[in-house]
Amino acid sequence: MQFEDFKKGDVFESPGEVVVREKVIQYMELFRGYADILEEYNDPEKAHLPFRKVVVPGGFTASTRAAEVLRIIRQNKVEGERLPLHAHIEGDFDGTVEPGDQLYVRLVVKEVDIGGRNWGRVTFEANCYKRGCGKVVYPGEESFRIRKRKRG
Repeated sequence: MQFEDFKKGDVFESPGEVVVREKVIQYMELFRGYADILEEYNDPEKAHLPFRKVVVPGGFTASTRAAEVLRIIRQNKVEGERLPLHAHIEGDFDGTVEPGDQLYVRLVVKEVDIGGRNWGRVTFEANCYKRGCGKVVYPGEESFRIRKRKRG
């Protein structure tokens, strides 16, 4: 897809990612500050327990949202690059994300900026949802600089 293919209001959805405890543990191992709860998460006897701190599912959800946004862009063969986040992220993480939940991202074209000769900018509302309840667990925006069709 190229810049001319995007219209305000267009919707794109990712297939989704199932939250599994092992992935959250991998995420926690990458960052400091989780040592006090990492042992609990690694305990098979406690594998059925929900997440104990909002920051863990929140951080994991943020990384999942970013990955799912990029997956949508790649699946649609968009020729472009991600721009630094220019809009503030509204709200906080929802602490109800637990193992077994499926997270997916819905991109809605919010703004189409004609830009320059070869590139335009498309801004998406990029919300991460929990499948089944349709609840936004991580809201946000993403902008991409997207190549225009060659004039010919």
